[in-house]
Amino acid sequence: MASDEESPGQAQSSSRQSRRSYSARRTQDSANFVGREVCLRAMRSLLGIGETTLQRMRQGERVYTNKSRAPLPKHPSFGFTIRGEVAAKWMGVVMYMWYVYHSCAEHMPDNFRAATKDGGFRAVADARLQGDDDAHLRAINSFMRTLTTQSSDIDVHTIGPGTFSGKRRCLPYGSRSEMFWEYKAYCNANQEEPASYQTFMRIARCVVGPAQKHGFLKFRKVNEHAKCDDCTRLKKALKAKVKSGEDRQEQQRAYMRHILSQWLDRQLYWQFRSLSQTFFRQQDLLGHRILTSSIATSVMTIIADGMDQSKYKCPRIREQSSKILARLFRPTLHVAATWNHGRSLNFFVADECLRKDSQTQMEMLARTVSQVIDSARQLPAGLALQQDNTYREGKNTYTMGWLSSHNRVLSLVGKHLIVPKTWSVSWIQVTGLRQLVNGKGKVGQVRFCLRRDLDPSSYGACQTKELTGSPPKQDDVLVLAKHRMADTSPHVVAVIVSAQRAADLRASFQQPQGSAERRPITEQVKKNIAGVLPKCVQQGIVSRDAEAYLTNWRAGTWAKVPRPSLYTCLEARRAPQEFYGNDLVGC
Repeated sequence: MASDEESPGQAQSSSRQSRRSYSARRTQDSANFVGREVCLRAMRSLLGIGETTLQRMRQGERVYTNKSRAPLPKHPSFGFTIRGEVAAKWMGVVMYMWYVYHSCAEHMPDNFRAATKDGGFRAVADARLQGDDDAHLRAINSFMRTLTTQSSDIDVHTIGPGTFSGKRRCLPYGSRSEMFWEYKAYCNANQEEPASYQTFMRIARCVVGPAQKHGFLKFRKVNEHAKCDDCTRLKKALKAKVKSGEDRQEQQRAYMRHILSQWLDRQLYWQFRSLSQTFFRQQDLLGHRILTSSIATSVMTIIADGMDQSKYKCPRIREQSSKILARLFRPTLHVAATWNHGRSLNFFVADECLRKDSQTQMEMLARTVSQVIDSARQLPAGLALQQDNTYREGKNTYTMGWLSSHNRVLSLVGKHLIVPKTWSVSWIQVTGLRQLVNGKGKVGQVRFCLRRDLDPSSYGACQTKELTGSPPKQDDVLVLAKHRMADTSPHVVAVIVSAQRAADLRASFQQPQGSAERRPITEQVKKNIAGVLPKCVQQGIVSRDAEAYLTNWRAGTWAKVPRPSLYTCLEARRAPQEFYGNDLVGC
């Protein structure tokens, strides 16, 4: 009984002792903060540190640093951190960048030679470091890609060693934000889920480079491109004031339709370019058998264009122009190029007095095509030609005559073609074609082919116009016109040369002889060179070689290069129909 009576008192004393010990422990774990006593938990909150950080401080370890943290993985080539959404979406963005790198990106011309003060030139040393194996990696990648994609276009699944190890390539003027919308369209076409804007910009910043100073892709400057008339007009309309929001939306739709049409036309040109490269690559491996093994890729693509003539005045002076030099008449050289994709790149330089018309352009085209035949090669079944229709480029009059005279599947891809009232040369007269396309806007593509080489169902709702007055035959030469290159069907289909007339023209071909005609030099120009040139030479502004060139050019005594003795392209004919079989129809 006594033990039972003492138990409540003992229990109360033990509870008081435990409270005292807890209070003593709290007193020992307290700290002073600004002269006040607080517990350690409150102390951590006031200092803004956690329990783990405090424990590291007690153990003497380093705090507030990421050196002790495990580094996140980074991309080996581009260097962006693979974390969050980037870890799941970076591959699709890189594949898109790789597609852009090999499709629309181009190399800018490099200054391989530099002028010296004595009037000569010195070669610029190669800046590539010794021991750089990027060339070997690119060669391996090119060989593997040749084996896997012999007859296909650029594919994102053929990425390999050295894909981004080449030189930097340049894109048309734009921004990474515009590339993001193109990337979304790319993902929609491939039925893929696109990455977010932040993820795309984080990866694109490493590929394109910050401030356009680094990276594998670079946007060209505004002054490196001529402005499109339609873009200038539509952008000016967007900046102007409008009466309502609907008008602004309509202007935005018109601008986006124009951008989309240009993009689709470029896609088609890139397809032509890839087909031409594939054809010549296959021809190197298979020879003449390529014509029957893959008739669908039997296309040769040529792009022709001229340089800005204001930059090629002769002689060129490195120093600042003086008053006496500004008075001297310096003739402008005509520099043009024809790029046969997959085969050759030819540059042509002519004097100022040489006519810069379509005859010169046809001369360049004939020499480029003949070069393919002279190298013991067979011409493909199709030719895609892209060039401007300016005063010095291929005008419709001569281009149509040159193309329609060949017994081949030919295609003229022009960027600014305007249909004249009459298309004529010395032996072809086509009238009434303007009435066919009147009111239909600009013509972006003109295609020439034989009637038997196209399926009539590909015309769409367009009806064939018989302009020759002869009965329809399979060897009639047709012309098909489109508003845009990417249009699915033409808006004009007409027969411009009958089969009999085309056969007579081919039988009456003669090789041109002599040299091209020159424009006469005016007396005012001759007096200017005769009076100012000796003063420039006396002051050391113009070298003796430049003096000899200007003197001979003024007197007309410089050497003229005659035409080739034979243009093999004028004698080339397509193989018989039995050689191709039925695979040529509809290609």
